[in-house]
Amino acid sequence: MERNGTRSRASNGMVLWALLAAGVSCGGPLVEPDEPAEPAGRGRRAPAPLRETDGAGDATAGVTEDGGGTAADATGGPGGTAAGPGGTGATTDSAIPPPAEDGGVTTPPPPREEYSGPGTVVRTAAEFVAAVAPGARIVVAADQIDLSDLWPGVPIPLWDDTRDGPPPPAGTDYVRWTNPYDGWQMEIHDLEQIEIVGHGSPPPRIVTNPRGSFVLKFVEADAVTIRNVTLGHTTPGFCRGGVLAFEKAKDVRVDDAELFGSGTYGVELDRVRGAVFERVAIHDCTYGIAVIRDSKEVAFLDSTFRDNQEFELVQVERTRGVRFERCLFEGNRTRGDNPFFDVTASEVQLVDAVFRDNAVEVFRRGPVRITSGTFEGNSFESTISPI
Repeated sequence: MERNGTRSRASNGMVLWALLAAGVSCGGPLVEPDEPAEPAGRGRRAPAPLRETDGAGDATAGVTEDGGGTAADATGGPGGTAAGPGGTGATTDSAIPPPAEDGGVTTPPPPREEYSGPGTVVRTAAEFVAAVAPGARIVVAADQIDLSDLWPGVPIPLWDDTRDGPPPPAGTDYVRWTNPYDGWQMEIHDLEQIEIVGHGSPPPRIVTNPRGSFVLKFVEADAVTIRNVTLGHTTPGFCRGGVLAFEKAKDVRVDDAELFGSGTYGVELDRVRGAVFERVAIHDCTYGIAVIRDSKEVAFLDSTFRDNQEFELVQVERTRGVRFERCLFEGNRTRGDNPFFDVTASEVQLVDAVFRDNAVEVFRRGPVRITSGTFEGNSFESTISPI
C-alpha cells in the first residue's frame, strides 16, 4: 500500500528495497510479531453474546447466506470440523515436524483421510490453478499448497520491481498473474459460483512467498465461498500485499478461516456487495485488520482479531452496513494517533464486542456505534463514552 502519494514504480521500488535492507517498515522500525515463524494457532474463542440487543437479527441484511454448516459437512469427510478462532487445530510451516522442547522431534500429524465427496480434489499449486472455473468446488486435500512452487528456485527475498524476476506462471481463462512488487500474485477473475474448501483437520494451508502480494485476489468474481483453510505469507512483509482481496465482487462468504502474517491487512474489500466473515481469525498482520471501500453490507461474526499492528486497524470508506458481532479484539496496537477505527462517510456497528489489552490511544475517528460490549485493559478506554 502506498502511503505517500503516487510515485513511479521504479523509484518506489528502490526506496522500499532500501527500507527492507535496513530492516525498517514503512511506518518506522518494524515490531516483529511474537511468533513470526508460525501462525499462532486459531486464537481464543470469540466471546459468547453478552446480552440480547434489539435488531440483532439484521446483522447480515442483504447478504447471501449459504447455511453451510460445519467444515466436516462441507468437505464430506470425518474429522473435518474446522478449528475456528477458538478451535484447537494447530498448524506448522512445513510438512517437517518442529523440534520438541527436549531436543527431539515431535510426532507428525496423522495423514489426512481420503476425500470421496463432490468437487475437484487438489494437492499441488498447479492443480489448484487448473481447477479454477465457474461453478467449481475445489477441495484442498494437502497439508499445504504453496503458490510459490510455481516459480521454483527463486531465493528469499525475491525480486522487486527494479529488477527482473522469473516469468509468470501459466494463466488460464480465469487466473492471471500480476506483480505488485516482489513476486507473482494470483488473481481469480470473471467468474461466478466458486467454492474453495479445505478437507480435514488441521485446516490445509494456502501460502505464498512474495511479501508484496495478496495470497489470493478475486476480481469481478461473484458467489465466492472459502471455508476451512489457513492463508498467509511464508515471510511477513509490509508496505504492500495482504491476505485476501476482493474487488468488484458480490455475495462473498469466508467461514472457519485463519488469515495471518500479511504485509498489510488481512482483508481488503473494494466495491463489494454483500460479504460475511464468520469464525475467522485475523492475526499478526503488519498494517491492520481490514480495509473496506465503496462496499455494502459487510458482516464479521464470531471472529477474533489479535496481535495486528500498526496503522489504522480498520479502515472503512464510503460503505454502508458494516457490522462486527460477537467478535474479540485482543492485543492489537497502533503507532501514535492512528485510530482503531478510521471511518469516512460510513458507519460501523459493534454488537457484543470484546476489546481486551489493545495498545491503541485513539479508539475511533468517525462514526462507530457501540450497541453492547466489554472493554478491558485498553489504552483508549478513557476516551470513549460508556455504553
